[in-house]
Amino acid sequence: MRYLSDEWFDTLNGELADAPPHEGAAATVEVTVAGTPDGKVTYSVELAEGGRPVFRSGAIDDPPAHVDQAWDDALAHLRGEREPVVHFMAGHTKVKGSSRPLYELWSYYARPEFRAALDRVAAKTDTPDA
Repeated sequence: MRYLSDEWFDTLNGELADAPPHEGAAATVEVTVAGTPDGKVTYSVELAEGGRPVFRSGAIDDPPAHVDQAWDDALAHLRGEREPVVHFMAGHTKVKGSSRPLYELWSYYARPEFRAALDRVAAKTDTPDA
């Protein structure tokens, strides 16, 4: 299955269905990944208070936070080579809007259950060169 495709998002959401719920505030983030084999790809992540992250393909109206990310950085996160917060601190990730939703999302990403789910999906993921 191709990275960042609708099938990929559906598979990740399925893997997260049994993950522990988020214990922090709700967060919604829109992400645009530049330089993919398909050009720019935009998706959103919604993290409800007491819920699990839900990933969806496409843009959303008026996101509280928007992230611009390079393809190589997205691949590094998928493969577990670097956490998204490291990209942010190094200036690789450009943020528009509030950074608070990102911190909520990244706190969930840091959970071992999320990493395990992402690793299971990554093992089935095609990551073509851009």
